Amino acid sequence: MSQKQWSNSTNASKSPKASNPHPSLPRSIEMPFQGEPPGRLSQGAIASNPEFQAFLKSCEPIEGPDPEATSSLLAQFKSYEPDSFIPDHLLAVDGGEYVSSVSEHFPSREILHIRIGSVLLDLAGIRQIQALSETTVDPFEVQKIQQDTSALTLWFPGANIVRGDARSPQQGFRACLREAMVSEETRLNGRLLLDTIYEALAARALAEGGLSNYDPSTEEMLVTHCPSPDCAEERLDQPVRLARDTESAPCPRCQERVYATDALRLHEAFSDHQGNQGLVSRTRNLCEHLLLLHYLLYLQDQNPNALSEFGFVMDGPLAIFGEGARFHRSLMRVISNIYERAETAQVPPPVIFGVQKSGAVLEFAQSLDRVPRETSSGESGPEVAAEQRAGAIPNGTVLSVTDDIRFTYITPKSEANRSIHGYDTYYGQDLIVKTHAGRLFVVNVAYPFGSKGTDAFKHRRFDLEAYPGLGRSLGVLEAVESGLYGNSTVPQMLAHRFSSISRVPGGKILDILAQRHVGSNRER
Repeated sequence: MSQKQWSNSTNASKSPKASNPHPSLPRSIEMPFQGEPPGRLSQGAIASNPEFQAFLKSCEPIEGPDPEATSSLLAQFKSYEPDSFIPDHLLAVDGGEYVSSVSEHFPSREILHIRIGSVLLDLAGIRQIQALSETTVDPFEVQKIQQDTSALTLWFPGANIVRGDARSPQQGFRACLREAMVSEETRLNGRLLLDTIYEALAARALAEGGLSNYDPSTEEMLVTHCPSPDCAEERLDQPVRLARDTESAPCPRCQERVYATDALRLHEAFSDHQGNQGLVSRTRNLCEHLLLLHYLLYLQDQNPNALSEFGFVMDGPLAIFGEGARFHRSLMRVISNIYERAETAQVPPPVIFGVQKSGAVLEFAQSLDRVPRETSSGESGPEVAAEQRAGAIPNGTVLSVTDDIRFTYITPKSEANRSIHGYDTYYGQDLIVKTHAGRLFVVNVAYPFGSKGTDAFKHRRFDLEAYPGLGRSLGVLEAVESGLYGNSTVPQMLAHRFSSISRVPGGKILDILAQRHVGSNRER
């Protein structure tokens, strides 16, 4: 793809002393200039402030379940046996992002970087490695199980950077997003990422009788909001229609070029002159899940029955956040269609789940597991002590995290304010899993339901029996679990290593390149 502070120096000793706008606070805790060290008394001044002490006394941590509720929750964990008939191959997807500054003198000028790695692994090879008795893993053996690796790398202009003939930084970002979706780098069996977006929207539109952003009768994307912030009215009276092979079309009011990818509405969070770290994170999040869908449709084209031989693991939950969240329902529909075809062909569905390395649900699970196991009166000895150290959650068990559990103990909400968790973002269900090896995971398995408006979704989303091939998913989890980095998995570690952009030295190199090739263009 062809994507290519101002500081005032003053002599403090000669300047008049500025008035303190907050006389009750010591001057030493005001915001320092760049390079100015903080005052030594800052922390002490805050700690001794009676208002701060009163504030701390008014704060109450959210209480976890009491002993009776804890016992009830632990009793809800169900034993499982992992299916030994697991897929032959596992595709892991993970991404990283970085915001680099093009000039040390103008740090607000940004270039946005995204890298999404995909690693195809041989599950049989992973099982062989785990069967070895050595505590260290031979790196050459790890290399053998990596059947294929690829990475999608994207660049976007950020704040205060105008690219090409774009009139604003935001317009340049939008153009680059469209270019990324039609890049030859994304082509799989003739399908580009933009084609995958069209097909996902088409699947949902056909099932639900049309969508506001897609017309199944003409196979056109409908952009209902003008992307230009200068347009007279944001919502268009008549949407801009874009077929797959149409690069852009003008807004009927302001003549701004409109792209099909504007329907994702990522640009709405873009700032021409402020930082865009949040936007680049949400763009990376959406692109990761687009790639998952891209691979699913590619394999379905090649051989639908072959999907049963593949597993897919994402880093994090099966959810899309931010402006692109509305697209999660299209993924949900496509996955449901794949499950239905697998059932008709009488083959197992593909394994699709995410693993969460952090977050409130994992912390809740860990707190449950720290509760000492109860033993009969008078029992003692090394065996009892070892059992207590193993944790309260029995090995080889799983718990579906219901909304009642979540809103009572994890993210408390009153009865009046409760709604369906993840209704606008998630296309998978959270499960707490304690493997037979004693490792604790929060996994998010794909919903088998095509829509969130069905009775099946409303009443069965927490039912483990509703998830076809759940035993295979848990079998894959046990095949790839690793204790190297907490309770991590081998695919996650490899995909993250391949896709992550470290701040040092990787991020520093990107900064240097941006400063060399962009910062010098208009450096003063």
